Amino acid sequence: MIKIHDNLKIKKTRYDFTISIDNASTFELLCEAYEMKKSDMIDLIIENFAKGNLKLKHHIQNIAEQKRALKAKCESELSLFTKSEDAC
Repeated sequence: MIKIHDNLKIKKTRYDFTISIDNASTFELLCEAYEMKKSDMIDLIIENFAKGNLKLKHHIQNIAEQKRALKAKCESELSLFTKSEDAC
């Protein structure tokens, strides 16, 4: 998995989204119970959800495999150009 520099981890981005009233109420209760800001609670929820999520891991592996295949294709195409120049 790609490592993110520590200085970038503290930067935040804003997301606007809507959730059901029931989930919003539960979310508010979670924030109060843990005495956390909403943004920190979202970070905690996502981190814990992603830890054991096999679907996410599989998706990341597929992306890595596609990148490797694209890199190999680009390198093979570039090597065709360098071989033709050497033959001249």
